[in-house]
Amino acid sequence: MKKYIISILVCLTFFQTKSIEAIKIPIVKQIEIKEEPLIKALMKVESNNDSLAVGDTHLTEFSIGILQIRPIMVDECNRILKLLKKDRPKFKYSDRISKRKSIEMFKLWRDYHHKGSSEEVVARNWNGGTYGYKNSKTKKYWKKVLYELQRSI
Repeated sequence: MKKYIISILVCLTFFQTKSIEAIKIPIVKQIEIKEEPLIKALMKVESNNDSLAVGDTHLTEFSIGILQIRPIMVDECNRILKLLKKDRPKFKYSDRISKRKSIEMFKLWRDYHHKGSSEEVVARNWNGGTYGYKNSKTKKYWKKVLYELQRSI
């Protein structure tokens, strides 16, 4: 099932471009990404740094990619872009398998909803939704993220 979903996403990405060369350009740009310690820790905890990871398979909508993004987060990022009147293309569900675009979505979400929030609040809300920082179940997740943050020092 996992390989089947990944194949569909890769095909969708391919068919939305005009040529193979168009696919190669974003891959080269991925190297230019500056990863903040929190983002590195989240990527490690969420997917063990695997851009093709598929999680939450017990749910109707899986989380996909290096930051385990669900479709509702893609929708939220597009809503934020619209509110901020950003002149850029909307995110697509297939963007979740792109490390660069996943990080862009995370930063957009964080900068819009969590300007001034602690790393703990950001991480716990990333894991548990809008009020994740209040949910005791996200404490274990935060401990994993904190462990990864401390390892990178």
